[in-house]
Amino acid sequence: MQDHYYDPKVFRGSREVRADQPRITFLQFVIANALPYAFLIVAGAIWQIAHGATPHDALLMTTQWLKGFVLSHPVLCLLMVAGAAFYMARPRLAGIAYVWIGIGFLCFVAFDYFGKKPAATAAQRAGEPPRVATMSVPKNQRGHYETPGSINGQPVTFIVDTGAGVTSVPGSLAKPLGITSCEPRQFSTAAGEVFGCVATVAEVVFGSFRAHNVQVAVMPTMNGPALLGMNILGMVQIEQRGSALLFSTTHFREDD
Repeated sequence: MQDHYYDPKVFRGSREVRADQPRITFLQFVIANALPYAFLIVAGAIWQIAHGATPHDALLMTTQWLKGFVLSHPVLCLLMVAGAAFYMARPRLAGIAYVWIGIGFLCFVAFDYFGKKPAATAAQRAGEPPRVATMSVPKNQRGHYETPGSINGQPVTFIVDTGAGVTSVPGSLAKPLGITSCEPRQFSTAAGEVFGCVATVAEVVFGSFRAHNVQVAVMPTMNGPALLGMNILGMVQIEQRGSALLFSTTHFREDD
C-alpha cells in the first residue's frame, strides 16, 4: 500500500497548492483607517463650498469640526476602525459601499443646494428681498474670537469654538442663567473624560443672531467664558476674512 503525505499548503482532497494569503502591512492598515476620515473632510468641504465658503475656509472649518467629532464620539471612531478592517478583508465590497455613500451624499447636497433656489426666487418675485444677517468677530490678543451674547436673557461672553460639538457654559453660571433641569452626561475632551450635564435653554443670542430651544452643556470644571459650539454655529455660514470671522445667514433669525 502506498503512503500519502499531505502538505499543509495543499487543500484536503485536492492536489492543487493553496495560494498564500496576502499579508496586511501596517501602511495598508493606516491608509484604510484614514479613508473614512478623508471622505468626511472632502464631504464636509463640499458642503461648506456649496453654502458659499471659500475652499480654504471650507477645509479649515471641516478639519476643526472633525477634531471635535473625534473627541466627542470615540465609539463611532472605533466603529470606523472596524470598518477599515472590513475594507481590508473585503476591499471590493467596501469600495462599492463607499461609492454608493458618495453618490448619496452628492445627491443630498445637490437637493439641498438647488432645492432652495425656487423658494428664494419666489420671494424675490413677490418683492420681498431675503434678509441677510451678518456679523464680523475679530480675533483678540489671546487669539480667541469673542463675542457678547446672552442665554435666557442673561449676558454672557462667548468664545467661538468650531471644534466643540455643543455650546458649553461653566457650572457656576447654571443658576444665574436659570438652568434648573439638567441631564447628566459624560463628555470626551482634549483633557480626557469629564462629567457634566445637558440642558435645553429657551434662548441663546450672540451678536445679531438669536436661536430658541437649544441644548447647552453645563461643565462643573469649566472656567472662563462660555463656548459657542457647532450646534449653534452650524446654523450660520462662517468665513475667514483676514484675522476676523464673518458670520452670515438668510435662515437664522436676526435680532431686531
